[in-house]
Amino acid sequence: MINISLVNACVIYVHNMARKPEMALARHTFAKKLRGDFLAPWLKERLHVSTFSRSTRTIICELLKLEHNIEPPKQLGTKKVKFVLFARVSCLE
Repeated sequence: MINISLVNACVIYVHNMARKPEMALARHTFAKKLRGDFLAPWLKERLHVSTFSRSTRTIICELLKLEHNIEPPKQLGTKKVKFVLFARVSCLE
């Protein structure tokens, strides 16, 4: 289904570009550009996930052509975990 949708989108694109003096992109190039246009907003959101490794962040930065020294988002504060233990005490009288 995706392939058929891509072909339909490419046909509409070529038809619209026929009226302009610019050259239309080839189907393969059109598919790569369309993929990049759809993935860019999602990748920008995913870049701010604090659990990603540096290598994943580097790959996303290379795909989006951003600077490579993006630090992970800082957490607002460290939360201290408190453990509360309850002991069952029986009273003997």
